[in-house]
Amino acid sequence: MMMSHFRILASLALAAIVTSAMPAFAATYYVSTASGASNSNTGTQDKPWRTITYAASKAVAGDTVYIKAGNYGNETVVVKNSGSSGKPITFEGYGGTVLLGTLPNPRTTPASTFYGFYMSGKNYITLRNLNFTYYFECVYVNSSDYVTLDNLYIDKCGGEGAYGDGIILSYADHCTITNCTVKDSGGDDVFLNHSNYNTIDNLKCIGTLASSDTYATDYYFVGRCSSYNTIKNCANEDTVSSKGNHGFIFKDLTYTPNSTGNVVQDCTAKNFEECFSVAHKAYGNTFLRCTADNSKRTMGYNACFQARNGAHDNTDRECNGTAGSVGVSLSNYAEGNTTLDKPNNRWINCLLKSGNQSSSIGIYFDRTSGTVFENCVFDKFVYFARYTNTNTAITLKNSILTGMTNRYDGRNMSYPLGGKVGTDGTSAITATYNDIFGNTFASFGGEGTISQDPLFASTTDYHLKSKAGRWNGSAWVQDAESSPCIDAGDQSSAYTKEPAPNGGRINIGRYGNTTEASKSSGGGPIVYPPSDNRLLERDPTIVYASNTFLDIGHMASNGKKYRDLIWFDLSQYHASVKQATLSLYWYFPSATRINDTIVDIYRPAAGWDHNTVCWNIKSGTTAWTNAGGDWFDKNGTAQGNVPYASITFSGSQPATKQFCAFDVTSLVNAYIQSGQNAGFFIKARTENDNYIALYALNATDTATRPKLTISDARNAAESWALYK
Repeated sequence: MMMSHFRILASLALAAIVTSAMPAFAATYYVSTASGASNSNTGTQDKPWRTITYAASKAVAGDTVYIKAGNYGNETVVVKNSGSSGKPITFEGYGGTVLLGTLPNPRTTPASTFYGFYMSGKNYITLRNLNFTYYFECVYVNSSDYVTLDNLYIDKCGGEGAYGDGIILSYADHCTITNCTVKDSGGDDVFLNHSNYNTIDNLKCIGTLASSDTYATDYYFVGRCSSYNTIKNCANEDTVSSKGNHGFIFKDLTYTPNSTGNVVQDCTAKNFEECFSVAHKAYGNTFLRCTADNSKRTMGYNACFQARNGAHDNTDRECNGTAGSVGVSLSNYAEGNTTLDKPNNRWINCLLKSGNQSSSIGIYFDRTSGTVFENCVFDKFVYFARYTNTNTAITLKNSILTGMTNRYDGRNMSYPLGGKVGTDGTSAITATYNDIFGNTFASFGGEGTISQDPLFASTTDYHLKSKAGRWNGSAWVQDAESSPCIDAGDQSSAYTKEPAPNGGRINIGRYGNTTEASKSSGGGPIVYPPSDNRLLERDPTIVYASNTFLDIGHMASNGKKYRDLIWFDLSQYHASVKQATLSLYWYFPSATRINDTIVDIYRPAAGWDHNTVCWNIKSGTTAWTNAGGDWFDKNGTAQGNVPYASITFSGSQPATKQFCAFDVTSLVNAYIQSGQNAGFFIKARTENDNYIALYALNATDTATRPKLTISDARNAAESWALYK
């Protein structure tokens, strides 16, 4: 029976609605160099296409092109279509090394239009697990946004004379470069040109060619007229040459707009003329926790950190530099904006030390104003500073200058160190609250200046020694003496990031007003324990009430566990304290261990008796509910696992023979407020072949016995009386 005209139209309309509502399914294509691969195939895994170029002409939003391991020769892949948000076009290598490009021997310069992967005006494209060599531009992202480059390996791209790039983003925004390695690009390893809001993470740029090599890389990472980019966890290194090259730099020459708002953080640059640099009016950029190492640069000019040719209002914070010739350079090169002032650049909490050069300079000033060095350390430079032309309003505050030979560099030096005789520009410095010690020139004074040994932890560790606590990289340890730089900084400087007890005043030096600042040695009275007890599983009924050491963890040789109890008299405290620090001296073993020992502090169940407590017994003949001790965690949970405090004793490190500090403020205050003081229950979090020992109350050396340092709200006279 025939359908009516109306019913036919209705059916067709319904079909159209259903079809339009159905999602467009993403396609998966395959490319291979295997026999039988052909662009006339269907592009399936069993019938793959032969060229990536062909796949790039077919793939649309949401599609994935899998490229099988093989050498694809000198293809120039041009991406034809864009992806979209949530549906990128992905090109991904699999099954081994996917290589594009063939390097001639000897290496020559490829044509300037010879590209490896090129996209122009194409958004939401992803390249993953691909290798490139011998293109002028290996990966060229032009006027394309939201592009992701992941796990690319690029070797020997670009041409001679500083041209060509491993990766170039040009007028490209919101792109991501992650887990990529670029080696020996003749021009730039990575170049951002007028590109903004991009993220570069875990990039490695490596140079392995000699300085004389035509193709030795000039710029490892360079940004021009590019803003608000984040470059993090990256490592650039020239392993061989001493070419005048650049690790990380934003330089604009005479182009606009100027680079601003970029953040380079947790990055490392080794062996460069400029490790970290801003130039040509670039402004408002930040280098955070970056490390520059020019110790291999034994000759010629180089700088760890540099702001030049009009760069202004940039900040280097918590950075460390080992200099070849110059730690910080504020210079002018013979290129665009050559004689501009460089105002208001700042170095905060930075360490600058001399490497191997016999004529190293801490800071080079040339046409500067408003430069700030605050909470920095300058160590072992031959010349603290060099000054050429006019420099004004230099601030040096809360810093340490030590081990230097000359106050200033008066030599006649060639470009780029001014091309003239240096002068004594010390009068331009406002120096306050510094420690200027151990130099062969007199301190240049200023309010709050001291000249005392800063008592660094060691020749390589610039944390300040402290009786109350110093961070050693893994734990808080205590020293027999305290640095005069603790609590000696400008009273108006912020100090709230420093751990308590912090004395209410910033420390001088690299770690002032940071979480690694050494603690105030005047932190309060010290209380010693009248008792400590070991709990040994191997001797469950023996009372260890008079010991020379405490045991923690587990010993594989006897399969038994070790725990401890310590009690302090807190009866003199009736109000909450500011800080309570339990300090234990780690002295054994002298060798490394299989496992880490995480030591936790808990609240033991009340009522244990120092004279009878052991692994099985709590008091008298009363047993613990749980053999090995009953405790409560910070949440009040019986036998819980949220400690009041903990420290990790690394298995790869022998005993430090130093005090390790636990912050037990919350537990001590709980005891003071409740009037119920049960002491401290100490155990390893995981008891598995990780035995360590700490000195106890009855140790032969009484200076190493456990102690509780209290900082409370009472005045200094009261605290001193308690201490005595």
